Amino acid sequence: MKAEIIAVGTELLTGYVVNTNGAWLAQVLMDIGIATYYQETVGDNAQRMKDTLSLASSRSDLIIMMGGLGPTRDDISKEVMADFLQAELKVDANQLSRIEDYFERGHRKVSKHDYQQAWYIEGGQALPNDVGLALGSFYETENNQIFVLLPGPPFEMKAMVTQYLIPLLQAKHAENHGQVFDSDYLNFFGIGEASLADAIDDIVMDQSNPTIAMYSKPKLVTVRLTAAAETLEEAQALNQKVQDQILDRLNPYFIGQGQDYSLAQNVVDQLKKHKQSLAVAESLTGGLIAETLTQIPGASQVIKGAFVVYQVEAKENILGIDAETITQYTVYSHELVKDMALKSLQKCVSDLAIAVSGVAGPGPDQGVEAGTVYLAIADGKGYLESKCIHIDHKPRQTVREITCLEALNLVREYYTK
Repeated sequence: MKAEIIAVGTELLTGYVVNTNGAWLAQVLMDIGIATYYQETVGDNAQRMKDTLSLASSRSDLIIMMGGLGPTRDDISKEVMADFLQAELKVDANQLSRIEDYFERGHRKVSKHDYQQAWYIEGGQALPNDVGLALGSFYETENNQIFVLLPGPPFEMKAMVTQYLIPLLQAKHAENHGQVFDSDYLNFFGIGEASLADAIDDIVMDQSNPTIAMYSKPKLVTVRLTAAAETLEEAQALNQKVQDQILDRLNPYFIGQGQDYSLAQNVVDQLKKHKQSLAVAESLTGGLIAETLTQIPGASQVIKGAFVVYQVEAKENILGIDAETITQYTVYSHELVKDMALKSLQKCVSDLAIAVSGVAGPGPDQGVEAGTVYLAIADGKGYLESKCIHIDHKPRQTVREITCLEALNLVREYYTK
């Protein structure tokens, strides 16, 4: 099945909004064995939208249009697709009731444009929107082409795809091809993509089912395994066999399994497993470490607190760093980050603490080159270690992001030593 994704919105063309939906949706489709061959972006113009649909229908089996389902005048995706398919639009009674209830609770009147959010293409199937008001639509033609309408807001689109669209597409694919797909994601930290590829090159070369793909981010590499079989259990077994081979070679770098599994998730999981808590003291990252950790559900069980001590006065007044330490060793030193870790450990009464200080850039500070970062970790039993890393020739934000990952990795290494 060849898929084509069409993102609708003039704001996407002008650059005011970045289309992250397309990348996410293509990955999700690949997980169930559907490859995306084309991605298009078109403005809120009926004729250009029809032209884009015409081109897509000439070359693709699955056409997904995202955006333009809302209550404003330029939200015309439903009307355009219905006209293209020579079909009518129909009101879904359940969604209409949700819309009316929503406005009644807010003591507001429903406008005629709000009602259009309850439309779907007649002859097809309504895709419920459990987190918003704009209904989606799933329509299959007589020649088995599938047309889908999805909302543009990412959280609405992702919920609709995950809960409703993917099960429908899986059923169609199994019905047409007699196969089901299973995907596993293996996440690694501290090994480069080239080194990882070299380590498993023979496995990749010898393997056709499951297929193996690699994706790289700073300091992180994800390996995706996708297996096809007659049953889900058989596909899972194929993936497990290759997964075991890969982990046998790369286990020291393995942080966890899952498409969205992160180093922060690993840290939270480790803290929960050991029934311990963590405190954070940050200078150059300005709260990024704490923000990254507290995005993880359940982080409140293990994250005691965080200190953003950006200037010298904050380090002294909030954390209680001795002024003589800073005078003698400067804010860019092993001594400083060790003291930051110890002070935050004491103030939060936590089991562990991590601390960072350094020069994010773009230029040097106090004779210290940009990208020079000091990190420390301490526990309540006398363990205290620090290290200095050099993140050379990277933009300021990248230095901050890599520092965040390196700090989290201190915790991972603490539990894996």
